[in-house]
Amino acid sequence: MFIVTQKEKKVGMLIITLFAIAILTTTLFSGCTENKPAGTTATLSLGGSTTVQPIADACAQAFMVLHSNITVQVYGGGSGVGIKGVAGGTYDIGDASREAKASDLTDIQGVTLSDLVAHKIALDGIAIIVSKEIYNAGVTNISKTQLKGIYNRTITNWQTLGGPNEAIFVVGRDTSSGTYTSINDMLGLNQSTQILDVARSENAQVKAAVAGQNNGIGYVGLGFVDANTPAVKLNGISPSISTVTDNTYPLSRSLYMYTKGPASGVEQMFIDFVLSTDGQKIVEQEEFVPLPK
Repeated sequence: MFIVTQKEKKVGMLIITLFAIAILTTTLFSGCTENKPAGTTATLSLGGSTTVQPIADACAQAFMVLHSNITVQVYGGGSGVGIKGVAGGTYDIGDASREAKASDLTDIQGVTLSDLVAHKIALDGIAIIVSKEIYNAGVTNISKTQLKGIYNRTITNWQTLGGPNEAIFVVGRDTSSGTYTSINDMLGLNQSTQILDVARSENAQVKAAVAGQNNGIGYVGLGFVDANTPAVKLNGISPSISTVTDNTYPLSRSLYMYTKGPASGVEQMFIDFVLSTDGQKIVEQEEFVPLPK
C-alpha cells in the first residue's frame, strides 16, 4: 500500500492546478500566437545539493506541466558536485546550500568564481536531530557551544548534556556537502576538527543513520525533520519557518541555484518559475522557507 503524505498531496494539487491553467492558456491563445515548430524540445539539467533537491524536483514537475516541450532532469551529489558541474558544463544549473568557493573550481580550467552567478531561491535552517531514545530521555535543547563540542569530540557522552550514560554516536555529511561546510562555518570548525563516526552524502542517509542508533546525533535540512528523528532546540530556539525567516535560529542559511554566466533561455525560465508565487509555494510545501516578499 502506498501512503501519500500531506506535503505530497499539496504539491500534487498545485501541479494539477498548473496543468489546468496550461490547458486553458493553450486553448485560449493557440489561435492568437505563433506556435513553436512541431518537435521543438529542450532539456535542462540540474544537480548538486541534496538539501535543494526536493525543491528542484517538485518545481521541475510543475514546470514541465506548464512547458511540455521541456524536460528537466534533477540530480543530487552535494553542493560541491553542483558547483563543479555547472562550472564544467555537466549541469545547466548547479544547486547549492552554501556560497561557491574558489576551491570548488580547482580542477576546472578557465573558470573563476566571477563566472558563476548565484540565484538565491529559498531559506533553510540546519536542524540538529537526535535518536528518539535520547530525545525521550530529556535531551531536547543544547547550546551552540555544546554542539561544537560534540563535533570536535570534547563532549563524548550524553550524560554531559543531561541525558543517559551513553557514548554519543556522531553522524555528519561528507566533505562535498554544502551542509558540511555550513556547519563548519557556523560552529567555527574545519575539516580536521569535525570528527564523525559516520559520514553520509545525503540528508536522507544522515536521518537513517541517526534513526538506526539509540544514541545518535546528526544534522539535516529543515525539510527532513520528522518524529523518528526529532530536532532539538539550539540555544533554546526551535528550527522552524518563523525562526529561520526572522534569523533567530542560530543555524539559518540561504539556498542557491548557480548558473555559469547570467541565466538565459530555459535556465532563466526555470529560475523565474522557482522565484514565482507558485514556485515559492512549492518551497513552503517542501517545508523550506520562501524568500521574504
